[in-house]
Amino acid sequence: MQETQLYIAGRWQPAAAGGTITLLDPATEEPVGRAAQAERADAPTLLALVVNQIRRGEPSEIYRRGERLEAVVRASFSPSSFRRDTISAWLNFYVLAQTMPEARRLLSIYHRRLRSNLCHALRPLVGARAGRVADGIGALIDGVYLRQALSPAAPDRTAATALVLDHVSREIDA
Repeated sequence: MQETQLYIAGRWQPAAAGGTITLLDPATEEPVGRAAQAERADAPTLLALVVNQIRRGEPSEIYRRGERLEAVVRASFSPSSFRRDTISAWLNFYVLAQTMPEARRLLSIYHRRLRSNLCHALRPLVGARAGRVADGIGALIDGVYLRQALSPAAPDRTAATALVLDHVSREIDA
């Protein structure tokens, strides 16, 4: 993969504008890499590839029951994210977002991105309830981080993931 490509419909595609963004480590705010920057001009390419994939009858990750949803939840508690120093950094970032417009903007982008990923994965599973269920999952993930930040115990990403996936399972079955 090159840093000027986007992963669209199962393959790497050139980004329309060819621009990149700097990826920052959330704990240190140090640059860790570069990635392609999607632009509005990339939307037609994405749409055309997905439509062609559906017309050919190819299985899409959109339709694989819960795999994408589980991956989003597991990524929220990945080993690099769910450790004491990173959890503390997130808690500080939330506090900073209350008074600093740029931090508030970045937190808003993070929340919208998480909600978008959750809604995308939930729509085939819960239909019109996807937005409400996504908001609940996002709140639960934030709550797990908050409780962990205040706990003297070491972070347990397996237990955190299981807690959220149990909630997800009940929502899907509702």
